[in-house]
Amino acid sequence: MLQSLVALTTAMLLWIWSGQRLGLCQLPAVCIVLSVSSSHCLVLYNTWRQAWFLKGAGVARHWITRYTWAYRRAFGALIASTAVAAVACFMGITSQLPQVRSFSIFVAVAIVSDFLLCCSFFATGIVFYERCFSSQNGERPR
Repeated sequence: MLQSLVALTTAMLLWIWSGQRLGLCQLPAVCIVLSVSSSHCLVLYNTWRQAWFLKGAGVARHWITRYTWAYRRAFGALIASTAVAAVACFMGITSQLPQVRSFSIFVAVAIVSDFLLCCSFFATGIVFYERCFSSQNGERPR
């Protein structure tokens, strides 16, 4: 959730910095970015949890090996879903309506910034939480 808010804030700051005005037409972007962000988080977190069960392959031996395996495996899915969503939004640039054009650019920038935050902020947050706050202490996750 935090990365979605930071992604929207980044898109808003870039939007204002480029000389555009924020209007009500950018409001539905919150729902779109939240849905894309939640799918990114679910893919990355589920891959992290899946890596725990690969003890035979040697993935779950150390947290660095587990993190590397999960990140490499999830990165392809994350880049594919981001590319599809961002290209779909960038297609709105061809619209003759200025509100649709501005909304499309705004959402595409927010989706790309959310992807960058998911690959950096959320991925390290998973490891930080598991190592510092998780009560499992090396036990198999539920």
